[in-house]
Amino acid sequence: MLAVIVCLTVLVSLRSLSNGFVFDDLDVIQRNPLIGHWSFVWKSFFHDVWWFRNPAKLPQSSYYRPLQNLWFALGFHLFGYSPIAWHAAKILLHLVVVLLAFRAAVLLSGDVTVGLLSALLFSVLPAHAEVVTWISSIPEPMAAGFELAAFSLAVESPKDRRMLLGSVACFVAALLSYEGAIVFPVLLGAYLLIFGERGELESDHHSLTIQQILMRCAPYLGACVGYLIARYLVMGLYGVTYSAAGLAAGYAQPVGELLATMPEVMLYYIAMLGVPWLAGPAHPLDWVSSFFSPHFYVPLALLLLLATSGWMAARHSPRRKLYIFCAIWFFVSIAPMMNLGGVWDLVQDRYLYLAALGWCVIAADCLVRWSRSGNRMLWSSVAALMLIAWCLSFWKVEGYWKDQLTMYKARTIMAPQATRWHYDLYAEYLHRNDFRGSEHELEEMLRLKPSNRKYHFLLHIVEERLGNGARSRAEFMKSMPEGIRRQVSAGLNEVRSAQAGPSERSGEVALPTPIPPAPSAPAPAH
Repeated sequence: MLAVIVCLTVLVSLRSLSNGFVFDDLDVIQRNPLIGHWSFVWKSFFHDVWWFRNPAKLPQSSYYRPLQNLWFALGFHLFGYSPIAWHAAKILLHLVVVLLAFRAAVLLSGDVTVGLLSALLFSVLPAHAEVVTWISSIPEPMAAGFELAAFSLAVESPKDRRMLLGSVACFVAALLSYEGAIVFPVLLGAYLLIFGERGELESDHHSLTIQQILMRCAPYLGACVGYLIARYLVMGLYGVTYSAAGLAAGYAQPVGELLATMPEVMLYYIAMLGVPWLAGPAHPLDWVSSFFSPHFYVPLALLLLLATSGWMAARHSPRRKLYIFCAIWFFVSIAPMMNLGGVWDLVQDRYLYLAALGWCVIAADCLVRWSRSGNRMLWSSVAALMLIAWCLSFWKVEGYWKDQLTMYKARTIMAPQATRWHYDLYAEYLHRNDFRGSEHELEEMLRLKPSNRKYHFLLHIVEERLGNGARSRAEFMKSMPEGIRRQVSAGLNEVRSAQAGPSERSGEVALPTPIPPAPSAPAPAH
C-alpha cells in the first residue's frame, strides 16, 4: 500500500517536470555567479541565505539557512541548468517526507491503516503543490523531513541514547534549513504532556511530570539557544530581531494591524485544508487596519466557533488525545508564519506543509473509525471523492508554475487587487516586448491607484512605444507634480496663443482646453 501511495504521488506530480525556472529560481540558480564555486557552500554557513546578491553589503535578508544553499550548490553540480532534473529532485524529496509522515502518523495513531491514509492525504494535498513544483521552495520540505525524523526517533525509542542523539542532530539540521523549525521543542513537549513516555493513546494516565518533560526537551532547547547565537554571530541583532536600521522597511505595519489581521489569515489557512480550489500562487488577503472591521471580528468569531465545536465533538471520544495533539501540531507549526510583518505574502501555500500533517491524521483517523463502525462503503466513497478532488486540484496548481508569464497571470487572477502582481506581470510583458499586455496591466494598476504618478509615467512610455502620441503626452502630464503640471499647461497655452493670429486671439477660435490636473495626493512609488 505504501508503494501504491508513492506511485500515485509520482503520477500526480509529473506535470511539474515540464515547468521551467520561475521567480526566485532565476536569481538563485540562473543568475547566481557563485553557485558553481564550492566556496559558496561554506560561506553560506557564515552569511545569510541571500548573501551572494551583494557580498559587500550584508546581511541581505533575515534568513539564516545554510542547508538551503547546500541543496542548491549540490543540485547545480548534479543538474546544472536542467529544470527537469531540478523538478525530479523536488518530487523525490517530497516522497521522502511522505514516507516520514506515514511513520509519524503510525506512531501517533497506533494504526497502520490510519498512517497509510494520512500519508496519502498528505501527499496530494493541493496546498503542497507549490512545495513540489517551485524549485526555490526548498526550506519547508527539508525542515519538515528533518523534523519528522527527529520526532519519530524521539518518540519511538525514548531511552535509547543513540536515537536521542540522532533526533537532536535531525532537529539541528531542520533549524539550519528553516527558522520555523524552532517551535519543534513545543511539539515534543506537548506530545510528552498528552501521551506520556509510553504513548498512552486511550488512557488518562500521565506518566511524566513537567520537570521530566523539560529534561527530555532540554537538548532541543539547547540546540535552539545555539542556533540563535549562530544567527546573532552571522547577522548581528538582525538575526534575532526585525529592528535593524535600513532593513526594516518591510516590517512597518503597526502591532495593531498585525493582531487585527491574524484571525483572517489563520481562518484562511484552515479553509485551505478542506477547500482544494483555494490553493494557488496568490491569495486575496490584505491588511486589516481596525479591530472594528468585519475582517477582524467575523474570522475571530468563526475561529472560536470552530474551536468550541471541535472540543465538544472530541472531548468524549476515546481518541481525544490524538485529536487534541494533532490540533496543537497544526497551530504550533503554523505559528511562526503569524509573524505577518516578516513574510512575503500574508498567506502562502508552502507554509502549510508540515502543519497540514496534523489535519491529515485527524481526517484519516475519523474516516477509518467511521468506516469500521458499519458504513464502510459510504466513508470509503467519501475518502475516494476527496482524493480525486485533491489530485485534480494538485495537478491544476502545478500548471500555475509553468513559467514566469503563467505564474504572474495566475497571481493577478487570484489576487486582482494586489498591484504588486500587476506590476510584475507588466514587467514580464515588457521583457517579452508585449506592449499591449504591458498597457493593460498599467491600466489595471491605475484603476487601483489612479493618483500614482509613477504608473502614469510608465504608461506614457508604453503608449509612446505603441505610437499613441496624444495619450502618451497626456500620461506624461499626469506623471508630473500638480504645480509643475499647471505651469507646463499654462506655458503651452501661452505659446499657442502667441503663434495664433489676431482674429484667433480675439476669441473667434477657442484655445485648446488645458489638460485637467490629476488628483493632488500622489501614492507612493511601487
